[in-house]
Amino acid sequence: MGDYYRIFPPVICALTGASRKSLNRRLDVALGLLTDHPALDRAYGVRINFCLLDDLTDRGPFAPIFYPVGERDGAVDWLGEHDERGGS
Repeated sequence: MGDYYRIFPPVICALTGASRKSLNRRLDVALGLLTDHPALDRAYGVRINFCLLDDLTDRGPFAPIFYPVGERDGAVDWLGEHDERGGS
């Protein structure tokens, strides 16, 4: 990894292919399973963000639609910034 990237780029997982209710449930399960996964502790700072593809398509990457694994502060934009206005 160090030969190609100084910092490994964030991984974005966009969920699609089911109802919004099902996708939100999948999002919750994925975040719950990965938050304390021991392999991610050794992953050298790799960030993994989840979003719904419909939100990405409709609102764009600068909207706070990404949910980072291991962070409980809510949604962020693709740069990792929280919505300063408090909305989502």
